[in-house]
Amino acid sequence: MSGSLPFDCFGLPGLMKTWVDRVPVHGFAHGAGGTRLQGKPLIQSFTTGAPGAAYASGQPMTSPLEDFLPALLCGMDDQSPVISTGMRHVPGVNSAEDLQAVTDRARDRAARLAA
Repeated sequence: MSGSLPFDCFGLPGLMKTWVDRVPVHGFAHGAGGTRLQGKPLIQSFTTGAPGAAYASGQPMTSPLEDFLPALLCGMDDQSPVISTGMRHVPGVNSAEDLQAVTDRARDRAARLAA
């Protein structure tokens, strides 16, 4: 299972939060009889507009991005997350070279998700 969502204000975007609230629930994903997600691979995939260097101790985002990812305690096989940073381009503000760099990062991201 994989979901690809933008990282939103140090938390989960609404769609991912809804999934976390409704799917890995007692009796379905954990607890008595809750084994439906056990062993299934999970790839958490997020994008950010901020550059990767901003996600470090002492930097603007204060911590590595992995520290903000949700932990799901339902026995899923948590794979390495696919994180892409600096995924923003503002027409008229950023250059064509910046757009090409974002495009290249997007292609790399797609290749990592397909692997």
